[in-house]
Amino acid sequence: MCDYAGVKHALREAEVYYNMDVNCLDPLGRSALLIAIENENLEIMELLLDHGIHTGDALLYAIRKEVVGAVELLLSHRRPSGEKQVSSDITMEELCTVAR
Repeated sequence: MCDYAGVKHALREAEVYYNMDVNCLDPLGRSALLIAIENENLEIMELLLDHGIHTGDALLYAIRKEVVGAVELLLSHRRPSGEKQVSSDITMEELCTVAR
């Protein structure tokens, strides 16, 4: 996996020179956001979220993987229009109950 500076540079270059889809999936069907959660890389997660990546079921994935920082980041992030916003009033206990 790339480091923060490498990902940031690639995203900037893609915006300027290419029509890159930040929501593309790898051969295993994982988005960049799910891979960042899997690697517990909160900096990359934040960078991807700032570039408008769709969160999809990332919150449930982060809960299942027990990556608390990722759960908190996803709950505090404002989603792009068209995606539902999860209420930040939900407690971790309530989230864990929903995920089971």
